[in-house]
Amino acid sequence: MKRGSSRMETTAIILSVVITNCTFLLIYSWTSTSALANPKTGWTAIKNFINIIFNNKHVVYASTTDASGNYGLMNFGIFSNYYSTNANGWSSEQALFTGKITSSSTCAIDQTLISDATHMYLYFAGDNGKIYYSSISINNFPGNFGTASEVVLSDTQNNLFETVQVYTIKGQNKYLMIVEAIGTQGRYFRSFTASSLSGSWTAQITSESKSFAGNVNSGATWTNDISHGDLVRTNPDQTMTIDPCNPQFLYQGRNPNAGGNYNTLPWRPGVLTLKN
Repeated sequence: MKRGSSRMETTAIILSVVITNCTFLLIYSWTSTSALANPKTGWTAIKNFINIIFNNKHVVYASTTDASGNYGLMNFGIFSNYYSTNANGWSSEQALFTGKITSSSTCAIDQTLISDATHMYLYFAGDNGKIYYSSISINNFPGNFGTASEVVLSDTQNNLFETVQVYTIKGQNKYLMIVEAIGTQGRYFRSFTASSLSGSWTAQITSESKSFAGNVNSGATWTNDISHGDLVRTNPDQTMTIDPCNPQFLYQGRNPNAGGNYNTLPWRPGVLTLKN
């Protein structure tokens, strides 16, 4: 009895350390909301979400589509006076990246930005099984990343499809990358980690049967797809810092019975919350 009690106490101490440090897990299990919003009249979808929290309010940007497959931009949950600046005083638009993507049927897509102390990094996909990045000095941003890029991940097209997102993990000298993949049961996310934004990336959770977020572990009953999403960040700066203690994931899902042209599919927003 005494030996068994000691073993239980040791286990409890180990579990306490893991929970206190909020180490990112190797097995994820989420709960999901139902679809949280519907497109207004004339739209077929709300999709491609970016979410942060500022002054305790969510700021969400998203794409919209219409019946012809045309895209637009919308936002909701904007805090007061967000557009109080004079838009007429802004500069004209400028190129962010002017490079070409070889062996790809598209250009640099689903771009995401993140910085460390010295550089800004632009990550993007090519719909060709590759994830790329380019960087410039943070002192030169905003500015053109130029034409050069490096491949940081390479796999099949389905395994590294699109929607790359990169985050700084709060309290750790580590970065998290998630990439959307196409599986047999719908879209899902794979994850990778690195100790440097300019370094190599190591696979963390990369199978459909054991995904970062997907049909097998989302808890969602209204969609088979966990697609183009963003981990919620309470720090809205360029470091893209996420809290591993309380992760939430804003994603797009759709009715599994809906089909047709991709650009008119009825995507809706939902939120995943990691189970404790």
